[in-house]
Amino acid sequence: MKLLLTLLLIPLLALAEDNPRRGTNWSDAAIPTAEALNRYAERKLYEELKRLIQIGQHARYAERRVALIDYPLYPYLEYTYHAYRLSRLKPEQLREFAENWPDTPLPRLLRGSWLRYLGIRGNWPMLAQHYDPSHSNDTLACQYANSLYRTGQIEAAHSATARLWLSGTSQPDACDAPFKLWRDAGQLSSAMAWERFALALEANQYKLASYLVRFLHKDKRGLANRFREVHQRPTRIRSFKRYAADGEQERRMILHALRRLARKDAPAAYNALRTYEKSHAFTAAELRDTYVYVGKRLALDFAGEALIYDVPIDDETDTGLIEARLRYALRQQDWSEVLVSLHRLPQAKADSNRWRYWRARALLESEENADRASGIGVLAELAQLRSFYGFLAADLLNQPYEFGHEPKNFAADEIERVRLLPGIQRAFELLATDSPVHARRQWQHTTLSLTPRQQEIAAHTARSWGWHERAIRSMIDAEAWNDLEVRFPLAYREAFTYHSTRENIPLSWAFAVTRQESAFMADARSSSGAGGLMQLMPATAKLVAGKIGLKLVAKTQVNQPETNIRLGTTYLGQMLRRFDNNRIVASAAYNAGPARAARWYDASVPLDIWIETMPFSETRDYVQNVAVFAAIYAERMGEQQPLIYAHEYSGFAPGSPPTLRQQTTQAK
Repeated sequence: MKLLLTLLLIPLLALAEDNPRRGTNWSDAAIPTAEALNRYAERKLYEELKRLIQIGQHARYAERRVALIDYPLYPYLEYTYHAYRLSRLKPEQLREFAENWPDTPLPRLLRGSWLRYLGIRGNWPMLAQHYDPSHSNDTLACQYANSLYRTGQIEAAHSATARLWLSGTSQPDACDAPFKLWRDAGQLSSAMAWERFALALEANQYKLASYLVRFLHKDKRGLANRFREVHQRPTRIRSFKRYAADGEQERRMILHALRRLARKDAPAAYNALRTYEKSHAFTAAELRDTYVYVGKRLALDFAGEALIYDVPIDDETDTGLIEARLRYALRQQDWSEVLVSLHRLPQAKADSNRWRYWRARALLESEENADRASGIGVLAELAQLRSFYGFLAADLLNQPYEFGHEPKNFAADEIERVRLLPGIQRAFELLATDSPVHARRQWQHTTLSLTPRQQEIAAHTARSWGWHERAIRSMIDAEAWNDLEVRFPLAYREAFTYHSTRENIPLSWAFAVTRQESAFMADARSSSGAGGLMQLMPATAKLVAGKIGLKLVAKTQVNQPETNIRLGTTYLGQMLRRFDNNRIVASAAYNAGPARAARWYDASVPLDIWIETMPFSETRDYVQNVAVFAAIYAERMGEQQPLIYAHEYSGFAPGSPPTLRQQTTQAK
């Protein structure tokens, strides 16, 4: 019985690794057995008392709560008690709660819930008095504006409502009341009406913009219709006579349309901008910003005319434009232009690993021995680094990768001091009682106030619990980069091994994708709706499940680790086979979609240049990270694996990158 209770008390959520590292046993530091037995009883009582609160048995809770006053989650019980009694919550109780539990994120959460309750119940005097923007959201901000009207604070209400009005996106229904009062008071000027209309189109909220037309002065509606027209069909902005008027609002419409046009036809947008520049009084800032935007789009038109070099802007005023020109030059393999553009970069940017690598690549293409020798020297420096460009450099020099793994050991008393911190204890108990969201909040609230060394110890502690995402996060907070066992865990190893083998994909790649996607956070959910360890979109998960005959009976099933790993590795296998067993292109497809990856694929350039010149910076960074992470995971599993395999290079142009043997021979 004692053994059973102990196993129940220390749920590791997921085994840290199949083969836990020797030395300090972090899981032993979680809870001693005697304490664990008592803790089990406390958890059981905690759940009972929380249930009493939820079913409205508040008096019975008040009688029994003293038994848990020393339990780490006692403040969470009190939070739940107040959260279920918001109608009776007083400001002085909020202050007392904040004073009692400053080492938790709960005071802020409780105050936010209370303010939202006041807004829902229409308690305007209390909301107007106690509103705090730092605890607000859009709905509460609208309710606050309404409360100012309802309590006679008219000027403040007008000001708050005007700020809410100037949004390019739809506001919550709670804004309807203050908006009406504001308009009825004559506060909606023609300029304010137009401004929101324009903001809506600039935010690509066409439906909202169409709704807002009703608030425009009648003499502006024709212009608004033309504005909507060029938003939907930006090529029409090339009808120069139709858009010859040179007012402030007309100029804004033209520049908006040109930006929209640049996404589809950058050369056409550039030429149109040159024409409009001669006939319209744009400000210098407007012209500069638009030329920079169009210039960056021109730089993606690798097969077209080299208009990027004609943009009449000093590119030294915009680092992004210089980098766009650099990538254009790389795609053309114009190494002289690469070196020229590199000299225009700010020194801090030029000294980055990325641009040092490309300086070396450009120098290696030189006919001058001194240049080639200099390039090899830069590569030798880069090859000492654990990074995408460091590993590329090591490959060029035919050197082993520098992984720089430095495992840390800490004294037992240091570990114990961190373990006994109330916030750490609370986070552990929240995990044990299946409250992962509260657990993450508590962990972050606690660890951000620790020293870097304490954060690193906390990271090791989280790892011992199988809480890999928090361990990784705390290592980042501590800027502790070299303990690869903590930063790159072999989590869910059995499941990943089984499903990767079944799909015939590299295990190291499956680990790397998951590390990049969620850092092994099983309940991760992105703003776009992707979920689980491998961040699958619902439509993708449904499609893959259908192909393998897996019946998904509930949406939450996709986020279950075993199911998510099965579906994610299956999808990775599909991408790998679709793109000729090339992990690099398949990684781009996993991130940006297979249609985009297929459209971007260009076998006429070397692979390293293709990666560097991907249109989406997010996908570029993603592909580079996954490649490095895969090499690290291979190292962690005792395998030798290159950053990029020979067959992956062979799908692109020769010389990707040039071989060391060729370069060193030329440099002699």
